[in-house]
Amino acid sequence: MATRAQKLRLALFLLFSTALLVAFIFLLAGLQFLERRDAYFIEFKDTSVGGLNIGSQVKYMGLRVGKVEEVRISREDVTTVLVEISVDPQLLPNAIRADTRASMANQGITGLKYIELVAGSQQAPVLPPGSRIQPNESFLSTIDERAEVLTAKVEQVLNNLILLTSEQNTAHLTGALRGASELMQSASVIASENRASLQATFDHLEQATQSMAGAAANLQAASAELRQILAGKEVQSTLDNLQASSAQLRLQLDKPIPDFVANLNQMTTSVDRTFTHIDQTVVQSRDNILRSIQDLQETLQNVRQATDLIKEDPSVLIRGRGEN
Repeated sequence: MATRAQKLRLALFLLFSTALLVAFIFLLAGLQFLERRDAYFIEFKDTSVGGLNIGSQVKYMGLRVGKVEEVRISREDVTTVLVEISVDPQLLPNAIRADTRASMANQGITGLKYIELVAGSQQAPVLPPGSRIQPNESFLSTIDERAEVLTAKVEQVLNNLILLTSEQNTAHLTGALRGASELMQSASVIASENRASLQATFDHLEQATQSMAGAAANLQAASAELRQILAGKEVQSTLDNLQASSAQLRLQLDKPIPDFVANLNQMTTSVDRTFTHIDQTVVQSRDNILRSIQDLQETLQNVRQATDLIKEDPSVLIRGRGEN
């Protein structure tokens, strides 16, 4: 059993502890009351402030500088929420300017919000305490409108999806897919059955094309050879002889008749020699032209055979010629 002295000591200890706790509380409260804080007001019009509570943080460029003191509906406009904040002037020495803006931001994934003060310009005047800070338009201010638009679009997509997956559209889509599958199968069967005929037709066309290409090459070679012959020394010599003969003829017209006759015989001999050279040149060119014409005839004959084959049975290009 406790003695009277022990009870007295216990009572004194409890009394002293209570007095110390009350003094500490009064000291803290006094410091809070004595601490200077500047109050500002922010009006959020047509904006939800859910998650913003009394005591929420106030930050300036990420630095905590104050807290929210009060959140209430404005007396002048029922669509406006008036938020009172208090900031420490020692942390913000003349930092709140006339163009400083306030916006709400989310605090992590908790759904709680805080006030973020966006710095103004250095040239703007200092905003005195008790003034109103203009709100800054942010995503939170238009989130309701965006949510409504997004909801309408999602609803439209769902309606289109429901319409697309209806029984009638499903039946039409199934029929179209079945028809496409049957068409592909039919095309595959026709191609497999007439592969040999189609390959033969393509081979004939390829041979005809090669023959025509050879004939064209021969004609081109003959033309080049003919140009080379016409530009050769023999033809040039023949033309020079003709020119000399003409000049001699003009000279003989002014001389006596016997000299003219003698020169005429000489000119006739020159002309005969000239035509002999021309005949030899033509004979050489004629052989090349005849070879080119022969190749061209063979090519035309191959083309004629392919044309007759297609004319007799035009469907050979798709299903091939039927067996006799």
